[in-house]
Amino acid sequence: MLVYNGSPEPMHGKAEGSTITIPPGEVIEVENGFHANLILAQLEMKGLVRISAKDLTAGQPPDAVKAVSREAFLGFVEKQLNTFNNLQIAQNKQGLPGLVPTRELTRYQALYKEMVGEEVQFEDSKVDPKTAASQLTAAFTSLISQLQAAQGGQAKGDLMDLGGSTPSGPGRSKSQENARQAKAKSQKS
Repeated sequence: MLVYNGSPEPMHGKAEGSTITIPPGEVIEVENGFHANLILAQLEMKGLVRISAKDLTAGQPPDAVKAVSREAFLGFVEKQLNTFNNLQIAQNKQGLPGLVPTRELTRYQALYKEMVGEEVQFEDSKVDPKTAASQLTAAFTSLISQLQAAQGGQAKGDLMDLGGSTPSGPGRSKSQENARQAKAKSQKS
């Protein structure tokens, strides 16, 4: 099966432990039809398209196929950028700290501008980081208080720490430790 990558970046498809790289603007043949279908399913949304040998002219697909691949890639990039902005808006509405665009998103933003001529702006965080930090600290303190109350008002040192150990021994509650000690005493007698 022949596939064409009309995006401006290489695509890497995986099938049964092997990786196939399709350089930008290239047509490659994937001999194993099953692998070709897997890779096509993975990368079709990014602009990988199937073509037939009879459609090739001097090793290149027709302009219509190039346009389909390009539009699919642009649609993928728009979706990535819109998803980030929608998540940022949701964070703002909830009063949570903002997200930071990844390198990949920043690269997609630049590719979009290069390909379309328009710049897509990332949504800014509307939450002050210091305010968010103090809100998270208050929420954590409240949670600790609730845990202490649920455990009968035990002192902070008696709470199980994040590592899973307790004052009675690694990973054991006091009742488990008492049961272990009682069993050990009965075996000695």
